Amino acid sequence: MGKLIIKDTPLPTWKSNSGERIYKILRQNNFYDGDALNDDGVRVVNTTKSILETCVDPKGEPCNSIGLALGYVQSGKTISFTTLIAQALENEFKLIILFSG
Repeated sequence: MGKLIIKDTPLPTWKSNSGERIYKILRQNNFYDGDALNDDGVRVVNTTKSILETCVDPKGEPCNSIGLALGYVQSGKTISFTTLIAQALENEFKLIILFSG
């Protein structure tokens, strides 16, 4: 069985990369004006990047991290976790588990 590591200290900071997956999702969901991201698209990218960078560095020391997304109906939760998953895959996360309801 694996070892459980509990950290009370903040995780080390790291910088994520935005790849093609996130931009493809944003294009499919009308976050572009012509060839450029619109203001909402830029906000989604920046927010996704800041959320991901609070998670465990996938190339760093193994440890646990748990997150929770809450929001009102039609507040953007689906696009947020969809782009977050895309960005996590671009940054070499090996396992992503999503519980929704």
